[in-house]
Amino acid sequence: MFVTGPKELTGSPPKRPRWLVEHNKPAEALHTLTFYREGSFSSTEIEAEFDSIRRAVASFHTQAHLPWTALVTDQALWARTWRAALLQFMAQMCGATAMKYYLPTLFAALGLGRRLALLAGGVESTLKIGCTLVEMAIIDRVGRRLTMVGGAVVMAVAMMVCQIYLTHPFHHRGPMFIWHSYHSEN
Repeated sequence: MFVTGPKELTGSPPKRPRWLVEHNKPAEALHTLTFYREGSFSSTEIEAEFDSIRRAVASFHTQAHLPWTALVTDQALWARTWRAALLQFMAQMCGATAMKYYLPTLFAALGLGRRLALLAGGVESTLKIGCTLVEMAIIDRVGRRLTMVGGAVVMAVAMMVCQIYLTHPFHHRGPMFIWHSYHSEN
């Protein structure tokens, strides 16, 4: 984002290979794809990806006049549509967006001043960007399935710990009381 963002703002961003193919500029599209992939992929792999882009664009042009109802009637499109809708629904229902929106208010309720609460909200947002980059690197190395299952297990354990803590008879006395009581008995 910090590398490509300023280039995008200068007014001369490189066109995307797919866009160039869609606008009948295959030579420029291949040059741009080579620019993006050079050093990481062989020329054979770049050519194969370019051919894949050309086939996808050609296929899109043959199906370009589908009605919007194809999102639910076409089986391949429906599979993508319901997954995307479910993912967005889960993101909204988990409350993360509400927490982010009300974070400065929550910090202020905890006793931070208005300016410090806004600063803490900004720091949290900045940290989230960094953590997202780390998360994406982990997903690329480990894979989506393992990270989704691992995340679900960690969330389940965290919820159990919260439930145990909140239903424990000593929860109102705080964790230090529980730690001190346990160690004084042993």
